[in-house]
Formats: sequence, C-alpha cells, structure tokens
Amino acid sequence: MRRSSLRSRTNLRLSGKLVKAFFTAASRTPGIEVAPSAWTRFPAFFLEGREIAHFHSARELDIRLTRSLISQGKPTLRLAPNVEFRPHRSDWISYRLLSMADIQPALGLFHIAVEANQHEIRLRGTSVTAQGQ
Repeated sequence: MRRSSLRSRTNLRLSGKLVKAFFTAASRTPGIEVAPSAWTRFPAFFLEGREIAHFHSARELDIRLTRSLISQGKPTLRLAPNVEFRPHRSDWISYRLLSMADIQPALGLFHIAVEANQHEIRLRGTSVTAQGQ
C-alpha cells in the first residue's frame, strides 16, 4: 500500500491529539513503515516486516520490546505507572497515554524497541513478515 493512501486512511481511523502526536513522531523514525496491523484495526509500525508497535485504542499503545529486553528491564519498567505487562511471557508491553507528557516516554520506549528488534532481526538473519508472526 502506498504511504499516501495509508496516511489518508489513518487520519480517519486515528483520532485524538495523543495518538496523532505519537503517530507523527514515530512514523518519522528511519526504517519504520506504517501499514495495517496484524492484531488491531489501527495502523501499526513495522521494522523490516516485523510489527513493533500498534494502538488498541486512543490511549493504549502496545510496544514490542522483545522478551529479553523486558526480562532485563522489568525492575525499572515496573516503576513506570503507564507500563503494563502481559500475564504471560511476551515480547510486548502496553503503554497508557494519559496526557501529552506521556508522548516522549512512549517515544523513548518505541526507539528502544526499534533498536532491540533490529538486533533480533540481525541475530536471526532474516526479516519477519507480518503474516508470519
């Protein structure tokens, strides 16, 4: 799908200043593509074919930090009131956007996710397609 046609669709589907602020900044990240999510009805952010972030609602963002990074950083991540963990071991965390002050921390986690997923992709030696997840 061409980026311009997706952008016009996302403007209709993503509402709220928090989502728009995050979406605008995250979509400018080098190597990131925006495409339909495999998990939600909202657009998602992909790195080399691997979905690394998507919205579930205007206030709930899932970020794929990777299992190893979550395990290493769990003590610190637990201190963040906006972070929620899955009940089972997972590559993903949820981040609640409650105010504009939450955008920068969410973008920080997003950029950490980009680096962590680049590392995993290099270790595996291949890109992952959205369908193969």
